[in-house]
Amino acid sequence: MDQGIAEQDISIFWKMFWEVEIARKISMFHWLVMHRAVPVKQCLKIPLLNTLCLECKLMEESIRHCLWDCCHAKLTWLRILRILQINGLNMNVSWGSVVWMSLKENAFAYDSRLGVTDAISISCRTFRRVSLHQMLENLQDNMRLEMWKLISNCTIWHIWKARCLRLFTRSCIPAAETIKEIWREIVVTLKARFDAIEGAPDATLKATIWNGKVFYHIR
Repeated sequence: MDQGIAEQDISIFWKMFWEVEIARKISMFHWLVMHRAVPVKQCLKIPLLNTLCLECKLMEESIRHCLWDCCHAKLTWLRILRILQINGLNMNVSWGSVVWMSLKENAFAYDSRLGVTDAISISCRTFRRVSLHQMLENLQDNMRLEMWKLISNCTIWHIWKARCLRLFTRSCIPAAETIKEIWREIVVTLKARFDAIEGAPDATLKATIWNGKVFYHIR
């Protein structure tokens, strides 16, 4: 489970994981991801089962492929990073930073020790890969990290939901529809957080508009 993560950092990551204020269905799914227990085709020991990815039909459907490397997943992550860029947040992310909900160096090392030394970044609205040493900028930005915890959780959950809909209903779920569901999940989650602290004297709620929708900033 913790391949690539230093032993002394594991407890820190687990504590961070359970402290994230998000719907329990999402945190439980992410818990399965971190334990490599998501029921993708690769993990199902069923005779004669076609284990190829339903979307690309080129590679075996592993957890990483389903939630990160597949063309549908990549397009979804790309759109998410573009939304963040529009709102002034430029991020470098890797599969490790998704699994561990972190933008810190040891999360990136999770990939590098598996032979992966690059990640996704958005620059001038293009899709490019960057080297490991380029990913370690702005790691102390707390707002960036908190935003990533929420967004990575919601995104990974709805990528999985879209995969299941395609598999069991044979319906076509474009990335744009997945983004709408992710956005709705984020707004509902942040609204619930605000409702919980609304009585506090220092509670504030700010809203900015993106694509005609309200985005909540809670303090």
